[in-house]
Amino acid sequence: MSGSADFDRSWDATARRVLGERYAGLDVEYVSGLSLAGFRSKAAELPSDSVLVILTVFQDAEGTKFVPREAATRIAAASSVPVYSVYSSYFGSHVVAGYVGTFQSIGAQMAALSLDIIKGDLSAPPKTPAREVALVDWREVRRWRIDDLLIPDGAEILNDEPTAWERYRLAIIAALLVIVAQMLTIAALTYQNRRSRKLEATLVSERLELAHLSRRSQLGELSGALAHELTQPLTSILANAEAGQRLATDEPPEIDEIRAIFDDIVADDKRAAAVIAQLRSMMLKGEASREVLDLNEAVHSTVALARAELLARRTEVEVIEQIAPLSVTGNLVQLQQVILNLLLNAADAMAAIPPKRRRVEITLGKRENGDCELTVADRGPGIPPELRTEVFKPFVSSKKTGLGLGLAICRTIIESQGGTLFFDDGVTRGARAVVILPSA
Repeated sequence: MSGSADFDRSWDATARRVLGERYAGLDVEYVSGLSLAGFRSKAAELPSDSVLVILTVFQDAEGTKFVPREAATRIAAASSVPVYSVYSSYFGSHVVAGYVGTFQSIGAQMAALSLDIIKGDLSAPPKTPAREVALVDWREVRRWRIDDLLIPDGAEILNDEPTAWERYRLAIIAALLVIVAQMLTIAALTYQNRRSRKLEATLVSERLELAHLSRRSQLGELSGALAHELTQPLTSILANAEAGQRLATDEPPEIDEIRAIFDDIVADDKRAAAVIAQLRSMMLKGEASREVLDLNEAVHSTVALARAELLARRTEVEVIEQIAPLSVTGNLVQLQQVILNLLLNAADAMAAIPPKRRRVEITLGKRENGDCELTVADRGPGIPPELRTEVFKPFVSSKKTGLGLGLAICRTIIESQGGTLFFDDGVTRGARAVVILPSA
C-alpha cells in the first residue's frame, strides 16, 4: 500500500521495479489511489494467506495529508493480517517486522564518518548506504501466533519483555507450592480440629458417664446410712402424729401442744425431703451446668449427706470455714461428689486407728492470689511413698476393694472447672488433699 503524494508514488514505482507482479513465488498486489478509509477497508478484507506491506501515505486520494506513521498506524489497526514496514518509525503501531535502517544506526554511521573526516581520512565513498537490520516486534509475533523459529538469525527483537510467568517462573512455582502446602495444611488442621472436637465431645460424654457411675457407687456405699437418715425423721413424724391423735381426743384439746406437734412434723418432713432431694440430684446424669455457688454451702450440704455414714464409722468431722462467702463458678453436684469422695477416702484411711483419733478436718479459705481453697486432712497413715506420684492415675488404689477411679475422676472434675487438685507433700501426719478453684 502507498499513498497519492509524489513521494508515495516513487515508493510504489520502486516496489514495482524490485518485486514485479510475482516475487519469490508469491503474487504481489499493489494498492494505491484510495482514501484512508478505503485503505482501512481494504486491509480489513485481506485473505488470511496474505501479508500487508505499508510503504508511505503522505496524502490519500482525497488530498488529505498525513504523517506516514499515523496513517500506517490506523491502517495496521484495521488489518486482518500481519503488517510489515520499510521504516523503523512505524514500529510500536501494530507492525510485525521489517528490514529497515534505524535512526540510531544512521546516526552512528554519520558520527563515524564525521570523525574520519575530522581526522583527515577522506577515503569514504561519496555515497554510503545506511546499514539495515531485520527488526521484529515481539508483541506482534505473539499477537499473530507466529512461530518464533521463523524469525531470521541476527534480527533485532523489540519489546521482548518476558511475561510474568517467564520472568518469575521459579518464584511463581515456589509460591504455588507454598500455597498448596498451606491449603493442605489448613485442610489437615481443619480435619484434625473436627476430629479433636468430636473426640473431645466423646471424652466429655464418657467423663460425665463415669462421674455419674462413680456417684452412684458412692451413694451405694452410703445407702445404709442414708436409710437411717430417712428413718429418723419418718419415725419422729409417726410418733408425733400418734401423739397428736391422742391429744385431739382430749376435752378440751391442747391446741398449743398440737401446734408444736405439727411444727415438729413439718420440720422432720422437710429434713427427709432435703435428703431425698440431695440423693435425687446426685443420681441425675447429663451435662454439668455451671453456676456461681458458695463453697461453704457445698461443703456443709455434703457433710450433712454423709453424716450418718460418718457416725457409723465413728469418725468426727470438723469444718473450719471463712465467714465471708467463697463464691466459685462450678457444678454443685460434681463439687459435692469431689468433697464426698475426699471425705470418705479420709474416713477409710483412718479405719485401722482407734475411734477417738478418727478426725477429719475440712478447712475453707482464700489464697493470697484470691483463689478459693478447700482442704481435707485426716490422721491416717498417709499416702505410701510409692503411690504419691501415681495416686491420681486411673486404676491406682491403696484399697483392696477399690477400682482406683475416684481420685482420677475428682481431678478431672476440678480441672474441668478451672481448678487444681493435689495432695500436700509437706504434711508429716496423715494426708491432706487440696482443692483450688478460681473465685467467681
